[in-house]
Amino acid sequence: MKMTKWAIIGFVFIVLVMGYVTYNNPNFIQNLSGNIVGGGPTGTLNVIAIPNGAKYQVVNGTTGRIMIEEAAGSQLFNLPQGNYTVMFVELPGLKKPINQSVQVTTGGSVSVKGIYQNR
Repeated sequence: MKMTKWAIIGFVFIVLVMGYVTYNNPNFIQNLSGNIVGGGPTGTLNVIAIPNGAKYQVVNGTTGRIMIEEAAGSQLFNLPQGNYTVMFVELPGLKKPINQSVQVTTGGSVSVKGIYQNR
């Protein structure tokens, strides 16, 4: 039996369905492993962060909304087409890479590599 939970918080409508949640855009659903699925055309963003375990966020370049929060290491994300900024998080004793802006296109693939340096 599928369990569906509905929540209304102010004007924000959130749906939880078997490990999927709506995420910052009512037209797209993000699963708990970070991939946004359904609702429209998507492309692939490949983020490589070195050292492994280095953290970053993926922010929608138009709305400023965080699309992927506190991801770590190297991962692939299916995202709606649009502009995004990969923002690397500070790590103790290391200088973080500069934030990088990318454009995700329908059916396309784009990669970002961030290498942390010793201070």
